[in-house]
Amino acid sequence: DSSAIRKFSPSVEVSKSSTNDVDIWILAATMGLVQYVHQEMQAYRLYTVVPRLVGFIEELTNWYVRLNRDRLKGASGDDEAFLGLNVLYEVMLTVTQIMSPFTPFFSEYLYQHLRKYHPLYKNVEDSVPVDSVGKGVTVHCLSLPALDESRVDARAEARFKTLQQAVILARVARERRHIRNNLPLKDVLVVSADEDQIEALQYLKPYFMGEINSWEVTVSSNWQDLCTIKVIPNWKDLGKRLGKNMKAVAKEINGLTNDQILAFMDSGTMTVCGYELTSEDIVVKRQFAGDAKRYEACVSDDGSLIVAIDTTIDEDVYEELRARTLAACVQRMRKAAGLVVQDKVEVFYEETEGSAVKASLAAHASSTVKRIKTYPLPVAFMSSAAQRIYEEVIDEETSKKAVKIFLAAPSVAVNVDAIQSLCESEEQARLFAMYLQTVDMADLLAKDTCEVTVDGRTLLLQKSVHYFSSANEMLRGSEDLQAKHGILPVSEGV
Repeated sequence: DSSAIRKFSPSVEVSKSSTNDVDIWILAATMGLVQYVHQEMQAYRLYTVVPRLVGFIEELTNWYVRLNRDRLKGASGDDEAFLGLNVLYEVMLTVTQIMSPFTPFFSEYLYQHLRKYHPLYKNVEDSVPVDSVGKGVTVHCLSLPALDESRVDARAEARFKTLQQAVILARVARERRHIRNNLPLKDVLVVSADEDQIEALQYLKPYFMGEINSWEVTVSSNWQDLCTIKVIPNWKDLGKRLGKNMKAVAKEINGLTNDQILAFMDSGTMTVCGYELTSEDIVVKRQFAGDAKRYEACVSDDGSLIVAIDTTIDEDVYEELRARTLAACVQRMRKAAGLVVQDKVEVFYEETEGSAVKASLAAHASSTVKRIKTYPLPVAFMSSAAQRIYEEVIDEETSKKAVKIFLAAPSVAVNVDAIQSLCESEEQARLFAMYLQTVDMADLLAKDTCEVTVDGRTLLLQKSVHYFSSANEMLRGSEDLQAKHGILPVSEGV
């Protein structure tokens, strides 16, 4: 319905009103970028701006957009999608202005597309300056974005730096054990002595769990029990300073006890062989002390953060992988078929052997419906008159047996078993079902009953008993079908 489509009109005030943690972070990072550019350009250090810009663009695309991908598509509702698009628009417009002195042609290309959505686009009022954002005919007539210090949030930026660091460490640990990213982890343990890092990961825990694809995450500051500590001399700097005494100092450093190392970590200084050493001279590294067979740990460069992943892979893990793989296949098929988010389809599958997919979907019904907005059913539930939009064959993850996936247009689902109880034979029941499937779907569902005559026999068939708006609706309305196919109904409003 085109009348229900909401026109996108960006507003800075709307962006400011967002309470979404990722929105707050990217807006703070954007304002931090503005602050940095003003500072560096005033000091004529233009060469420092481009690396910072490149880093910011990477964060925008690889972190903000990915974390908000489903939200921007409307998975969390139209209001959240509108809010996220407002934030993304403001960030892109701000970055386009900052980039203009360094990438003039690309910035101009972006600006000409972005300004079409700006409220001041094609404004002809004399009271609005000609170099206003949106009204200005070129990005090169605009000033650099002004700094709004009220929107600078160093803590929000620091939290996400910690999140990014922890995610990267988890991915490195996966690579070491050759565990692919779409295979869920049963547990992840994060250890840090830094209270700010602990707070950041607790605060952003849902995002962290989603990014590393883990069922459980434990964040702990109890590193004394979970880690061993090791001290490493800064050979380069100490060698120049100590000369021939370096060997004796290194020997003393390597012989430090845990209590001496802990005292050094608290004070930041210690005396070795008559030399006063600081944290610049000695690096303290923590190493995971847990089960090395079960866990794969990765330590940050400065030794302050340890991420250990549980490498256990069992049938429960594979069940979720199968459900995720099917959902990803459905989304890929929708795209290939040219469908948009609003287009509704029914999804069916056919297993050549066994029932691994059925069991996996049952175990992860809620998350599957959340991803694809419907619950896939065996092909036996698909109407013979259904319009097949797309089909694809995938391999089941463990046995590698072929599984065929079908996308079908919504159609009337007929419970042949329920109709058969009113008929003399199964064949006659199927004739009644075939007739129902030829009736216009909207007209049929608008009535509570439908009188049908086949071969001189007339039946009064009831909606939600004999015919339904979808296969899932039919399954929910029939305990006999649930028992026959061994499938429990799932609400598609999950």
